[in-house]
Amino acid sequence: MSYLIRFCLLLSLCWGFSSSSPAEVVAKTEKKAPPEVVSDAIKKVLGDTCHQLVEGDKPLIEFWFCAPVPLKEKPESIEKGLDSLNMASLLGVVRIHKDLRDYRDDDLSKGVHTIRYGKIPSDGNHLGTSEYPYFAVLIPAADDTEIDGIKSFKSLTKASAKNTASEHPVIMSLRPVKKKPSEVPSLAESAAEHKGIVVSISGKPAGREEVELVFEVVFEGVGEL
Repeated sequence: MSYLIRFCLLLSLCWGFSSSSPAEVVAKTEKKAPPEVVSDAIKKVLGDTCHQLVEGDKPLIEFWFCAPVPLKEKPESIEKGLDSLNMASLLGVVRIHKDLRDYRDDDLSKGVHTIRYGKIPSDGNHLGTSEYPYFAVLIPAADDTEIDGIKSFKSLTKASAKNTASEHPVIMSLRPVKKKPSEVPSLAESAAEHKGIVVSISGKPAGREEVELVFEVVFEGVGEL
């Protein structure tokens, strides 16, 4: 085999390896109706803005958040926004387009899930398990059809873990932000080996005007829980 032919074969191999590199993930929004599997009761409280993570030209994860999310109080600051949420409150729905891993490194199956707010209890049983105690707890949309159908930490984790092989709830870590990015949604890497999407949603304390909540949803990365 001549040198020229060997050189051309080497170039073709290198091209093949480079062209198979992972597609870039970008954050974007579009006006889009929630998935049909979501109950009518929950659809009524969702906005029509879809926050998306797009991998190449295909959607990877899509979020529809409640508009607004009820709050127990007005946040003290943008960084304290997640503390104003009520335990097990409905945040919205998410569609996962391919099988992924959750924050515990358990299966995060493709499909449509409701998103409810969870916060690790300060009971001494979970100390040191995560940098932040805030989580999006995912439940199959077909099993979670009422806005106020789940109200406690125990019932929340039980509903999420019901159909999992690990018998643990399916979770995505939520992280506070200190400042709203110039573009929302936007990608973030606020911790080593973590990737997230920063989103902005509306919240409403009882009897008060709506406020803005800005936080990060981690879609890649694992914590010690």
